[in-house]
Amino acid sequence: MKPPFTNASAFTFAALLLTLGPVTAHAAEDAGTKAYETALALSREARYPEAEKILQKLVKSRTQALGAEDKETLRARLLLAAAMNNRSTLPEVEMRMRELLPVLTKVFGPEQREPLTCQSTLLHAMASNGRSAQAVEQFRPLIATMTRVLGAEDRHTLQARENLAGALSEAGKPAAAEEEIREVLGISRRCFGPESRNALGCEDLLILTLHRRGQKEEAEKRCRALLDTKTRLFGAESPATLYTRGTLTEILYAQHKLDETEAQLRALVPLLEKVHGRKHPETLRYQSDLALTLAAQGTYPEAEKRYRSLIPTQAQVLGAENAETLSSRRNLARVLSEQGKKAEAEKEYRALLTANEHAFGAAHGNTLRICHSLAGCLWEQEKDAEALPYAQRALEGRTRLLGRDAADTQASRRLLEKVQQGATRL
Repeated sequence: MKPPFTNASAFTFAALLLTLGPVTAHAAEDAGTKAYETALALSREARYPEAEKILQKLVKSRTQALGAEDKETLRARLLLAAAMNNRSTLPEVEMRMRELLPVLTKVFGPEQREPLTCQSTLLHAMASNGRSAQAVEQFRPLIATMTRVLGAEDRHTLQARENLAGALSEAGKPAAAEEEIREVLGISRRCFGPESRNALGCEDLLILTLHRRGQKEEAEKRCRALLDTKTRLFGAESPATLYTRGTLTEILYAQHKLDETEAQLRALVPLLEKVHGRKHPETLRYQSDLALTLAAQGTYPEAEKRYRSLIPTQAQVLGAENAETLSSRRNLARVLSEQGKKAEAEKEYRALLTANEHAFGAAHGNTLRICHSLAGCLWEQEKDAEALPYAQRALEGRTRLLGRDAADTQASRRLLEKVQQGATRL
C-alpha cells in the first residue's frame, strides 16, 4: 500500500476550494460573476471536470476583458488551478502553484488571503514531493503570518495548519503531527460544527496520522464512523466519501485483513472509475492496491492480469519513471516469479534496475531493492555467477544506507551467503 499521506493531496485541494470566497463587489459588474459562482459551487461539490470547463472559458474571457493581472482574473485562475489539481500529480501541482504565487503576491500583496492560501498549497505539494523538512520550516512563519493577519480561527489559517500536520508526518514526526491536527480538529468542531467539511477534513487527516503511528484499531474505528457520516451527508459516490473509503482499505491491509480489503477495493474501484474516470491518479492508485492485495493472497494470475492492464496507463498518465509506475512493475515482476515465470521476471527486473537508476540514482533504496530482487531471481535459476555482483551491490548499498542491523540489510546478507555457496559449488 502507499504511505498514508500520498493520497491526502486530493482532499487538501478540495479543502483549498472551500476556502475560496465569493466574488467581491467590484466583480458584481463583471459578466462572468454568475459563471464564477457556478464553478465555485460545483467545485465545493467536488464536480471538478464541470467546474474546470466553466473556468477555462471564464479565465480566457476575463483575461481579454480585464487583463491578465486583474484581481478577478487571478481569482478565477486560482480556482481553476485548484479544480485542475484534483486530477494532477503532485509535481504538476507544485509547478502550477509556483507560477501563480508571484503574480498573486504582486497584485494582491504578500499578506492577503489569495497568495497566503496559494503558498500553503505549494508547501503541501513540496512536502508530498519529498521535501517535507523544508516545507515544515517554511510553514511555521507562514502560519504565524496568517494567524496575525487572518486570525487563529480563520479557515485559511486552519487549512494551513492541517497542511503543516501532513508535512510533519511526511518528515517522520507523527507525534507532532497528531498533536497539531487534534488541536485544529477541536477548533474546527467548535467554530464550524462537528459535521462541517472543515471538521470532517481534520478527522480524515487525524485518521491518517493514527494509521502512520501504528494505532490501527483506533484508526479503523474512527474511519468507519467517518465513512458512515460522509455517506449519510454526501452520498456513497461523493469524492469525499470515496476518499475515506480508500483510507479504510489501507488500514485494513495494514492489519492483514485481506479478505475485507479485497471486498472493499472491488467495490471502490468501479466507483472511482465512474466518478473520476479510469485514468485519474486516485483510480490508478486503488487499481494498483487491488492487484497488490490479490498478490498478497496468492491470487497471482488475476494480479498479473491487472498489473499488465494497469502499468501502460500509469506510464501514460503518471510517467514511465514515476514511483508508482515503477512500484507496479516491481510487483508484477514478483508476481511472475511467484508463478515460476523466472525468465520473464528476470527480464522485468533487469529493465526495472535501469529505470530506477535513471529515476532515483544507483544508491537509492528503491534501486537497491531491485538489485536484491534481481539477485534472488537469478539465484533461484541457479545463475549464481550472474547473481553475485547484484547481491554484493545490494548488501553494500543497504549497509551504507540503512546500517548493518537493518532488516533489509540482513536479508541481503543472507542472500549473498546463499549465492556465494552456490558459486563455490560451480
